[in-house]
Amino acid sequence: MLSPDSIERLRAEKSQYYLGYKILWVIRLFLNGKKFPHGNINETQWRNYVREIVDCISKENIMLDLLYIDAEAFF
Repeated sequence: MLSPDSIERLRAEKSQYYLGYKILWVIRLFLNGKKFPHGNINETQWRNYVREIVDCISKENIMLDLLYIDAEAFF
């Protein structure tokens, strides 16, 4: 396990894959109607977030980046 201050951990947290998985995780939370760190999104906000997420991830360059990170997790 990496210590919180280690150089390796800092490098890993700044990697494209790490950031990509964080983005996929947040997308999943929002699509499930959850807020970070806890709680639920109200239905009106949730509908708006879903529209924005779909609009964003359906752009070719963003979709390709997320597919490159982990196609199975993306779908």
